Amino acid sequence: MTEFIEDDINFYKYQLKKLTEKEENKNDNTSV
Repeated sequence: MTEFIEDDINFYKYQLKKLTEKEENKNDNTSV
């Protein structure tokens, strides 16, 4: 059960990172 929760957290962190990277890219594009 703990392993599953850990995987869940890692997956969430991964998605969050992808999201923030996307947002940063968007901002870079608008500033250019």
